[in-house]
Amino acid sequence: MCRVLEVSTAGFFAYLKRPESWRAVIDDVLMAHIRIAFAESSETYGAPRVFQELREAGAGGLPISRDGVGSRLASLRRLGDAEHHGSGARGQRAAHGA
Repeated sequence: MCRVLEVSTAGFFAYLKRPESWRAVIDDVLMAHIRIAFAESSETYGAPRVFQELREAGAGGLPISRDGVGSRLASLRRLGDAEHHGSGARGQRAAHGA
């Protein structure tokens, strides 16, 4: 694998042992807050409303922005679409004979 990635073996294993960055930890916690707010809205709220909900709740003191919430919510929706619809819209149309 190291040869394919063009990295040294020592560097690769050092990377594996390295703890997650502080930013990655904050992103994970923020994503959890976004998932909760989105689920509580029955998955109907868009980014502005989810952002407002997080801001009103304090978001655990995390730094948030409307754009940041929007991009994370979009990725959450893409993941949800893939889980709910399997092969996507094209596969759905083909399955229904359209």
